[in-house]
Amino acid sequence: MAQQTNLTVTKADGTTSVTYTAIQPASGDRQPAIWRNEAVGTAISHRPRFSLSSRKAGNGDGRWLDYEYYYPSTVTGADGRISVAFKLVHKGSVLVLDNQPAVDIAEGVAQSINLLDHPDVVAAIKSQFAPT
Repeated sequence: MAQQTNLTVTKADGTTSVTYTAIQPASGDRQPAIWRNEAVGTAISHRPRFSLSSRKAGNGDGRWLDYEYYYPSTVTGADGRISVAFKLVHKGSVLVLDNQPAVDIAEGVAQSINLLDHPDVVAAIKSQFAPT
């Protein structure tokens, strides 16, 4: 089982890094580990965050991992107050079965994550439309 640490990822410019600080470790099934970008925003709700939780599969022969990413867009009102105007939410789930060979789990994880990072998939998400 992995221990929670800070997560550093590359920003959209491809060179700058951003760190998501470990805020809360998972305390058990269905309880999320939470990371947050503490370098931006004037309030907690203004900061991007990532969560990851796990739970036993319904038939008990594996585990689901559920993740959610939240990226807010803030605006400053005429009164000077900053509020969240929009948010991008990315959610997903991964089922890993107990009896699947470790080499196949590793390959499946690598390929599925890399597919999400493929330029065509990224472009589709940015445009809000699946490729036609």
